[in-house]
Amino acid sequence: MVQPEGDESDHAAADGRHAATSAPQRDGRVLLPALGLALGAAVALGLARFSYSLLLPPMQADLGWNYAQAGMLNTANAVGYLVGAIAAAAVGRAFGTRRSVAGGMVVAIVALAAAAFTPNFALQLLLRLVAGFGSALTFVGGAALVAKLGDRSPRRSGLLLSLYTGGAGIGILVSGLLVPPLLAIHGPTGWHAGWIGLAILAAASLAAVVPALRGVPDPDPPQPSTSDAHRSGVLRPLLLPGFGYLLYGAGYIAYMTFVVSYLADDGFSRGQVTLFWTVLGASVVAGVPVWGRVLDRLRSGYALALLNIALVAGAVLALAASGMVAGMASAVVFGSAFMAVPAGMAHVARRRLPSSAWAAGISAVTSAFAIGQSMGPGLAGILSDSEGGAGIGLVVAMILLGTATLVYLLVELAASRRRPVTEQPEPAFAVD
Repeated sequence: MVQPEGDESDHAAADGRHAATSAPQRDGRVLLPALGLALGAAVALGLARFSYSLLLPPMQADLGWNYAQAGMLNTANAVGYLVGAIAAAAVGRAFGTRRSVAGGMVVAIVALAAAAFTPNFALQLLLRLVAGFGSALTFVGGAALVAKLGDRSPRRSGLLLSLYTGGAGIGILVSGLLVPPLLAIHGPTGWHAGWIGLAILAAASLAAVVPALRGVPDPDPPQPSTSDAHRSGVLRPLLLPGFGYLLYGAGYIAYMTFVVSYLADDGFSRGQVTLFWTVLGASVVAGVPVWGRVLDRLRSGYALALLNIALVAGAVLALAASGMVAGMASAVVFGSAFMAVPAGMAHVARRRLPSSAWAAGISAVTSAFAIGQSMGPGLAGILSDSEGGAGIGLVVAMILLGTATLVYLLVELAASRRRPVTEQPEPAFAVD
């Protein structure tokens, strides 16, 4: 149970001696399982979703795909993620959250491996959809388990979330070190080896996640339907923030889908692409706790606007100037910010909804995010084909993220005119 804010210092003083002796043991009990579960996030996001961008240029060249087809593949992945996110609660109830996490990883691993063996576009679409479904089961279930870990050490719940979310950066970083060398070794058809390499990495991660799953109990089963919350209109305060989240979902995935193709068109060598992708992944890991402090200090609407400004700046840096310096700056700025936005949405839900409607609110904005994520790559791909180049995909990202910035400023301006409906503590997690 979280104590009222005014009582925190009294409890800290009373428990100080006990905390000093038990903290190392408690840290080991929560940090090690959280690190293990972070490898599930690495598979779900870093390997099964984002690493596709590294394989996109050679697949386009070898298979003759246009940008619209390339974007459709990531759209299929996003649709699968949306379906998986909606189904995750039911799957967790039926089989247990720990089993759903492991099962989702197995599904993603099989889809990654199978992608190496078919040039058929329709089958590739299906495999990307299946990979997205498995990724959602893994990431959403893993988040619930990390929240359960937070019960053991409430004061470290933010750190645990940062460790878990940062797993996506680990996946990006490691895939950046693996895939480009495989492409260099195997030539134009190296994308086959790339998919196999990603599947092997994911399988190795599963071997590390299983012991972590054994150390975490399944969370309490979700409460029955929250349709009463929907009927009463209590979710209305999330309409505008949810629209901003939809725009963010469409904008960030447009950048992540086409930035490698743009850099390759701009003359980046394989080695430079490797460096860019590894810097991007390292920036995700480093940026989550940094932006977490910003989220703690600013009102949530302003913090989300600032995050989206940083994302726009990252896209501008990639487009405004050629060369390694601009590319690396884009990787640092964009990479540091994009995984912090879901945590910011948790702040919005906490401030605008009563605690009884929190789960329904997060589910609603997550659906909006996933819809945007499904739309972004296809839209950017079609425009890239018609206007001539992957750089158009980055322009689309800038426009969408810039519009999201304005929406979040409006969110905070509207919120300043009314008192928050709840003073409950912030939720620990917003689904990505």
